[in-house]
Amino acid sequence: WGELPINGGNAEKVFEVKNGGSGPLLLTNLVTSCMCTTAQVKTSKETSPLFGMHSNVAWKGTVEPGETAEIKVVFDPAYHGPNGKGAITRIIQFATNDPKNKEVELTLTGKVI
Repeated sequence: WGELPINGGNAEKVFEVKNGGSGPLLLTNLVTSCMCTTAQVKTSKETSPLFGMHSNVAWKGTVEPGETAEIKVVFDPAYHGPNGKGAITRIIQFATNDPKNKEVELTLTGKVI
């Protein structure tokens, strides 16, 4: 994310997850590493609820072969107040049914100024 002003509003990043396989790719168990960060998945058929640090939602997303899903991550730099200034690392994790990528971890870094 680079430098993020503490009062500059939410920062967003979109990741794409492409299914290069021959069967449906399932995305499950999304969580974030901090309450200041949420994630949401959009497939060709549906949009997930918002996921956060303590999410325990039974939602499962399906990405059909050749299709791409989007994972939108939103970080609120003001969430922790003045004590939240400085370097940050936020992680988004989810599970898949891909035997080579059963657990996926996305890492975002930046500095709240």
